[in-house]
Amino acid sequence: MKRWNAFVCVCGVAWVALAGVTQAAGVDYQGKPVPSAGQVFSRGLVNIATGWVELPRNIVYEGARFPLLGVVWGALEGAGLTVGRAVAGVVDLCSLGQAGEGMYGPAMPYYVWDQKWGPPPVEPVILVPALRPPPPAPVMVEPSQTVWLVNPNGSKTPVVLRPGGGGTWVGPNGEVYTSLPTADQLRPLYGLQSTATPAPGGK
Repeated sequence: MKRWNAFVCVCGVAWVALAGVTQAAGVDYQGKPVPSAGQVFSRGLVNIATGWVELPRNIVYEGARFPLLGVVWGALEGAGLTVGRAVAGVVDLCSLGQAGEGMYGPAMPYYVWDQKWGPPPVEPVILVPALRPPPPAPVMVEPSQTVWLVNPNGSKTPVVLRPGGGGTWVGPNGEVYTSLPTADQLRPLYGLQSTATPAPGGK
């Protein structure tokens, strides 16, 4: 009997204190109007019945964030929130619907389904390939030219000229011509029975 009287006294004091806080605040932690008496009473019943869901929820949530230690920490946090919801539910009922915001807050919303059930999604990382400079344009190399010299005995002597750049041509002996030389220009140097020496500058 004494225990029952003490319980009633505690509930009465809690009802008066929470009623005063509710009337003074006007809004809850979410910035919304304080729940009505019926909402507080039903909230207490729901949290007493579903508070245990905090245990598996925290194990899954923390385990996804930290695969090893998250499971242990999630179990401890879930157990604490389970007890917290049960106590908050009892306070809601004992206050006869006048608890208002009660013991709830951002860390423990009104209902367990308002909690986070998974870690925030990871923003996808888009890898942009590095821009490579375009390959250099191919250098067009002019092919070598072969000039055939007709010798006095009827034979032919090939003289291979390679391009020297800038429109010039280089003979087999290294002489440079400003343009592709003719057979008459090459005959003194490369024809048979020729004793001429290369002229300076290919002339």
